[in-house]
Amino acid sequence: MKFQSTHKRGENWASDVVVLPLCVSDLGKSPLLKRLDRALKGNITKTFHQEKFKGKWGETKLIATHGALRTRYFWFVGCGPEKDFRCDYLRRAGGHVARLARQHQFQKVAWLPLQRKDWGKTIADDCQAITEGILLGSYEFSRYKKSKNPLHLSEVRFMEIPKGVRDLAQKIRLGCVVAESVTLARDLVNTPAKDMTPHQLGLEAKKALKGISVRLYSKKDLKRFKMGAYLAVAQGSTQPPTMVHMQYRPASRSQGTIVLVGKGVTFDSGGISLKPPTSMETMKDDMAGSAAVIGAMKAIAQIKPPVTVHGIVPATENMPSGSAIKPGDVVRAMNGKTIEILNTDAEGRLTLADALVFGQRFKPDVVIDVATLTGACVIALGEKCAGLMTPDKSLSDRLLQSAEKCGEKMWPLPLLEEYKEEIESPIADVKNNGGRWAGTITAGLFLKEFVNPKIPWAHIDIAGPSWTDKENDLGPRGGTGSMVATLVHFVTHYSQSLGSS
Repeated sequence: MKFQSTHKRGENWASDVVVLPLCVSDLGKSPLLKRLDRALKGNITKTFHQEKFKGKWGETKLIATHGALRTRYFWFVGCGPEKDFRCDYLRRAGGHVARLARQHQFQKVAWLPLQRKDWGKTIADDCQAITEGILLGSYEFSRYKKSKNPLHLSEVRFMEIPKGVRDLAQKIRLGCVVAESVTLARDLVNTPAKDMTPHQLGLEAKKALKGISVRLYSKKDLKRFKMGAYLAVAQGSTQPPTMVHMQYRPASRSQGTIVLVGKGVTFDSGGISLKPPTSMETMKDDMAGSAAVIGAMKAIAQIKPPVTVHGIVPATENMPSGSAIKPGDVVRAMNGKTIEILNTDAEGRLTLADALVFGQRFKPDVVIDVATLTGACVIALGEKCAGLMTPDKSLSDRLLQSAEKCGEKMWPLPLLEEYKEEIESPIADVKNNGGRWAGTITAGLFLKEFVNPKIPWAHIDIAGPSWTDKENDLGPRGGTGSMVATLVHFVTHYSQSLGSS
């Protein structure tokens, strides 16, 4: 798909549809809207009045030009009151238009700017968000379908852009890079576990990531590293574990080191603590944390930030068998701490424990792990919001700012030390299950046991937003690519945030 920009009028290009986003205050005031209405002899105003279009968020209206102009349709998208406007509205509007384009087999889309206050300063960011939305809304996972629903949309032009807008082409390109990386993460999550084994996940990372080193560690290597917690999860499966280590280094002097760790359980049956059948139906997505990290590393390799980034994925299956770990067993993690396993379905934290210890070998300035870790997080925050846990207020603020900028929902949860007693074990240093209450927080406290307290660390639980059961503006049912964009924004702005802190 080709994205271009021009200062020319939108209705003068032979497109299938011209898109104009509108705030509530634009109705009756927008010079663009008045001009288009005159071109259609008042039909826009008449249609808005008849169908009570007010420009509220979520409202849309498609109006045919009936040959009066070179474009076939106008598509008006409500963005609500200007004071409540968020850039994510344009991202979602882009997705909505992409899905409309598939439905109507549109090939060319012209997009007019939302002329809100100071829009000349924000137009590059607006175009990035729209680009991301169009590409994400175009996404379909049809690898296993005989009949396809092809996308005909081939060109998008941002029209009536003032001359001299700074960084416009760069921002549009960045939108493409981010969306392509989210798409990679979605593909990894949506691929069935039969085909996306731990080793295959590593091979997919190698194939997708250009310009960075990717090393795959075998079961033999994990034994050499003494990763007893990670190996304990893997021992019930006939598929051997594979740890993926991705490394990006800037060409110039590095301004810091970031370690990203993603949970990579390619199928989670619960192990001996077996899940109910309906709870296993989407458990191919239990590697969504690893998909987020691999997707982020793809974008980072193209953007080339001035920081060193390590991506670590402890990939494995969690299966029941005669060789599977059992409730009551005790294992030793890479840092020497012993773990009493009370629930084999609390396996993700075991793999992350060893991966977090491994990541600290690289003397990072910050460590972030991403995981579909607890159902308790979905109960607390729902299916659209990730949970953030960190003892570092500055790191929390930066991650929340990145998530907001990228249109991803994230909410901080406290790592209350009072709950630490819930993971104390009478026979080991720690146990892997804190009981029924505050399950997301006790899982975070468990991971904290494996991170040097001097290193800023954050845990992001994406058990809710990693998967959607319903089609929405930004994609179909399935994996969402949650946190790819947030991680990319955080990493690429990391050195800037250091300078301002």
